[in-house]
Amino acid sequence: MRNEAVKCAYLASTFRGKALDWFTRSVEITPEPFTDYSLLEGTIQETFGESEDVSKARAQIKITHLRHTSTVPEYVAEFDSRADELTWPVSARQAFFYQGLKAELRDRLIFVSPVDYSSLKREAARIEALTTVAHMGSGSSSSRKRE
Repeated sequence: MRNEAVKCAYLASTFRGKALDWFTRSVEITPEPFTDYSLLEGTIQETFGESEDVSKARAQIKITHLRHTSTVPEYVAEFDSRADELTWPVSARQAFFYQGLKAELRDRLIFVSPVDYSSLKREAARIEALTTVAHMGSGSSSSRKRE
């Protein structure tokens, strides 16, 4: 019991702002939850934590606003990390992933028509790599012409 109270006291020492105000009021009214760490943790989650629905809604908003701004592998990592928080079918993942890609990459993917999410990611990375190599090649040949 003493260890539990020490853990509760340590946790309470980290509170600031609204959490500290809540804790101060609550401990005066009902001190019992603040000697049982599991109970305190549950009470904090219930009071300040997000519900699963709110958490999923936040994840859904984040993923629908996610855009491909760096490389395809980085976009894939970020997108899949956020998509794993949701229980979307693969078809929804594929559609939102595609919408988040850079416009010029989406235009080039029309000619390939990937059939599934894995091939969409693979083809997007391949096309981006080929485009990067082509730009590097054209840049180096134009600099040679100037010399």
